[in-house]
Amino acid sequence: MNKYGVPYHEYVLHLADGNVTTVDVGIEEDWGDIQDCFDDMERDEGADICGSQEKDKVGLGNDVDGHVEIMKVEDTESDMVWEVGTASTPYEWAKERVWCYVDNYSS
Repeated sequence: MNKYGVPYHEYVLHLADGNVTTVDVGIEEDWGDIQDCFDDMERDEGADICGSQEKDKVGLGNDVDGHVEIMKVEDTESDMVWEVGTASTPYEWAKERVWCYVDNYSS
């Protein structure tokens, strides 16, 4: 567990641009780059793959460089998978496994 009380837990992210990366929600720098894609500013700028009109998308990145949509998430410690187009989406993963720690990081 990190200093904020968030457990270290790695996930493999498959991005819309074809890249694959690993993040750990217990590492603050990784956690902060997992963001909601539904943002009017991004749509207007057209700066990234995540800037569509659809809700409930999650991306990896930041407001300056843009976000790339997360298409699939694999839990490195179990057989759990969250994938776009299924009942268990990356957005659900972000709500249940990442954003639930917002209060930990903001305190």
